[in-house]
Amino acid sequence: MERGELPVLGAIVRHCLGLYHLLILILSLSFRILITGGTSGLVETITDAVSIHSIKKAEYARRSAGEHLGHVTLMDHFKNVCPKPGI
Repeated sequence: MERGELPVLGAIVRHCLGLYHLLILILSLSFRILITGGTSGLVETITDAVSIHSIKKAEYARRSAGEHLGHVTLMDHFKNVCPKPGI
């Protein structure tokens, strides 16, 4: 092996080692996978997260008790959950 080839070989080994550490990290995380079809699926990367559908559903239920139904957006949810500072 030539002297000029050693730095290149060292760079390749460091890159492979970095990929190995990344693979170990990915495998140590827990994911839930829901298969929705032969070539498709959903990956839950944040476990036990609240879905947008359930947030909107809760907002509709809260509004049904009052008079204002209308269209529900995520901004409505954030305004209810995170009031302006100083209030």
